[in-house]
Amino acid sequence: MIRRLPSQPGEWIDRGREIAFEFEGRLLTGAHGDTINSALCANGVRVIGRSFKYHRPRGVYSMAGHDAAGLFTDGERTNMRGDAVALVDGMCLRAVNTFGNVERDRMSITGRFAKLMPVGFYYKAFFRPRWMFPWFESLIRRIAGQGAINSAFPATKSPKDYAWCDVLVVGGGPSGLSAALAAADAGAGVLLVDENARLGGSLAWGATVRKDDEGLVDRVHAHDSIEVRCGTSVAGVYTDHWVALVDADRLTKLRAKAIVFATGAIEQPAVFQNNDLPGVMLASAAQRLVRLYSVKPFDRVVTLTVLEDHNLIWLYETSW
Repeated sequence: MIRRLPSQPGEWIDRGREIAFEFEGRLLTGAHGDTINSALCANGVRVIGRSFKYHRPRGVYSMAGHDAAGLFTDGERTNMRGDAVALVDGMCLRAVNTFGNVERDRMSITGRFAKLMPVGFYYKAFFRPRWMFPWFESLIRRIAGQGAINSAFPATKSPKDYAWCDVLVVGGGPSGLSAALAAADAGAGVLLVDENARLGGSLAWGATVRKDDEGLVDRVHAHDSIEVRCGTSVAGVYTDHWVALVDADRLTKLRAKAIVFATGAIEQPAVFQNNDLPGVMLASAAQRLVRLYSVKPFDRVVTLTVLEDHNLIWLYETSW
C-alpha cells in the first residue's frame, strides 16, 4: 500500500486487519474498511476501468457511487461499484467491459475512429442488409456492454423481510441526522438509512464542521426511537410510501408514513477536454480518499475553482 498516509483520527480503515485481494492478476493488499477503489488507490493503481464506447481509460472520479466506469466482477457477481462495495479478503477482481486487460485494452483502438462513430451511428450504418443486423447487434453489445452474467454460477436465494416506520430518512449526512432527531424528538419512530458504511456524510470527510453539527452522529445512535441501517440503499419508492431497501444481506419491503430525502449534493464536474482520464477527479473524491481511507491521491495537483458571483475561474497548482 504505497500511497497509504499515516494514521489519523476519524479514518474508516482498521490497519490491524489486512486484506489480501487480486486485481487483474496482481496480488495486492488493503485494510478492513476499504472499498475496492480506495484499496486500488492505496496500491497506486490509476486505471481501474474503461469507458462504455471508446474504451478510454478511467480512474477514480467521485468516491461517492457516481463512477459509471468503475465497475468490477469477481467471477460470480458483476457490475460491482468500486467506490461503494467493501473490500473482502480473497477477492479476485477484474474490470468489466475490457478486451485483454484494463491496462492494455485492445478495443481502445476504436477511439481513433471517434469522428466516424457519433451517437447512434450503428442504427444508420448496420441496418442493411436487414438479415445481417442481428449479427451486428450482437457484436455491438459485446463491445459496448457492461459486464457479463456467469450462467454457470448457481442461483442463490436472497432473503427478504418487511418493516414499518413512522418516518423514513434517506441519507445520513448532517441534514438527514438533524431530520431524524427532530422527528424522533416529536415522538415518531424513525428509520435512518445510508448507503455508506458509517453515518456522517460530509461531517466525516468535509474540510469544516459547523459547531451546531458536532455530536449529531452520537446523538442519533443514542436515541431510542431511531433505528440506523448503514450500507443500505433505497432501490425504489412506490405508491403509498412502499420503499425497497437493499443491503448486502437482504431486500426489505418497507412501508413508511412519511419519507424525508436528505441525499446531499453532487459536486458539479468541470467540462474540458480529456476531463474523463485517470488523474482527474472531483475535489470531494480527494477529500474522501484522504479523510476516510488515508490515501494520498496525488503528488502534484492543479485545483480548479469557479467563483460564480464574479464569473472567475482560478487554477492553483501545488505539491502534496
